[in-house]
Amino acid sequence: MTQKYYNFEKLTPDKDADISVYEEAIEFVFDNSDVTNIAISGAYGAGKSSVIESYEKKHDNKNFLHISLAHFEPTERNESEDSVKETTLEGKILNQLIHQIPVDRIPQTNFRVKKDVGRRNIIIITILLYVLLGSITFISMSNKIQNWVDALCDGRLKSLLAIFTNDFTVFFAAIALAGSAFICIYNAVKVQKNKKQTRNQTSACKIDKKCGGCQFQKMPYKEQLKRKQKQEEKLLGGFCKVSPIIGMEHPYFYRNKVHAVFDHDRKGNVISGIYAEGTHRVIAVEECLIEDKKSQEIIRTIRELLPSFKIKTYNEDTGYGLLRHVLIRRGFETGEIMVVLVLGSPILPSKNNFVKALRKVHPEITTVVLNVNNKQTSMVLGEKEKPIYGPGFIKDRLCGCTFRISPKSFYQVNPVQTEILYNIAMDYAELTGKETVIDAYCGTGTIGLIAARNAKRVIGVELNKDAVKDARINAKENGIKNAEIYAGDAGRFMVDMASKNQKADVVFMDPPRAGSDEKFLSSVIKLGPKRVVYVSCNPETLARDLKYLTGNGYQAMKIQPVDNFPFCDHIETVVKLVKKR
Repeated sequence: MTQKYYNFEKLTPDKDADISVYEEAIEFVFDNSDVTNIAISGAYGAGKSSVIESYEKKHDNKNFLHISLAHFEPTERNESEDSVKETTLEGKILNQLIHQIPVDRIPQTNFRVKKDVGRRNIIIITILLYVLLGSITFISMSNKIQNWVDALCDGRLKSLLAIFTNDFTVFFAAIALAGSAFICIYNAVKVQKNKKQTRNQTSACKIDKKCGGCQFQKMPYKEQLKRKQKQEEKLLGGFCKVSPIIGMEHPYFYRNKVHAVFDHDRKGNVISGIYAEGTHRVIAVEECLIEDKKSQEIIRTIRELLPSFKIKTYNEDTGYGLLRHVLIRRGFETGEIMVVLVLGSPILPSKNNFVKALRKVHPEITTVVLNVNNKQTSMVLGEKEKPIYGPGFIKDRLCGCTFRISPKSFYQVNPVQTEILYNIAMDYAELTGKETVIDAYCGTGTIGLIAARNAKRVIGVELNKDAVKDARINAKENGIKNAEIYAGDAGRFMVDMASKNQKADVVFMDPPRAGSDEKFLSSVIKLGPKRVVYVSCNPETLARDLKYLTGNGYQAMKIQPVDNFPFCDHIETVVKLVKKR
């Protein structure tokens, strides 16, 4: 009989693997704050875990959390399991996180984690209970003890025990009783308060766990502001003092732009809502706590009208159906409302009757636009659009100026806080009527046109041609003649100005969340304005850009955070930078 020999090879991670090639890439990620993800790919047993664990061992000064995303499907599944499936992975991730973080770092958690009370606390509590019980016993029986001492014949013992039965000792016993009782009651109340707070840490939003749009639904608004303030101070405090964040008096239903995805459930019923976070699965939304109430009412009415007009919702998988999205934009100051129907094809059956039925319920609607998006894309709006009622745009007023808003126009979603934001920006600009101002990333011209009233000349530069068109119309409708709007790259424009020895006194910059790039920032340095007013919606990219500007001749003088996005983790920030002499 032939004996067989087998060679076995373990596939467990090697913590001492040669990772010189990978280490450089990992360090590159840590050195660039705008890069937030790194992927190590390969087949099972290729050594991905070895790279990670070897890096961890080599860099023990860093903190690591180990999260497994492994998920195994059962061979058979019923409908009840489907409802649980969507939260299974989230629950596993949170469970792993919660057990790797020290208890004192996660107070009042909803998770049932065994908390290590500690031997010291047990001893202290035990002593306090003994003091409490002993004090009660001593005070209640002090007379009996006194009589017993008086009855003793032994003089030495009698005199010794008399010390513990005099009024002075009873007084101290009473103090001990009161003190220990207070501590015990205080801790009992504290425990109950913590339990109540934990119970109250539930979101008023019914789909909070599925949506992912609001990160702070379970957090009281004051706590949200404290958290955002702390973040601002951590990221920006090194440049200058960060002023206290300006919050909202009524932080609900503030969004003037509401978007709903239309779909149908398994029974064929029309639903409208949002995509579940990280997916294209539609979650039905009846009410959102941060979106304009009237806009939500219009969406519900559209949903109710679809069956009677035999309008089918669009199916992304099959490409069958018509209505994909509905976008509502409302001017809070003017009351004008625009409804954008995003269709998979350019024809809406009985469109006039549909609009008539919709306006019968909501006469406030001033325009209805058909937008055609027949592409397999994650973009909401398509390129083609046609008004079927009204002018195809609405108007709103901000800081004393009127602005035209079309379906694709950028316009701040929180007009109440935006007015505060822009007034701060104007204050930081210190305009006297003699300045040449550049509004980079000008969009529809909001900041530049507001500044034009107190400046000699305003130059707006914007890449988006549709936005440039709106900006020029806005300037004309507001009677502003000292503003020029150009289509093009703001960085190149400023470099060209500098090469011609042209000057600008103030530069407003309001970039997207990704912030500016070094090319644009270097153009600001070359132009050399006296003041730069930076309006940012991302403190992380703002910190990066401020590092460049302050390292190249500018000094941050004022930083003012404004909460334009209650219940969300975004923050608007205005920074005043002055050129060093």
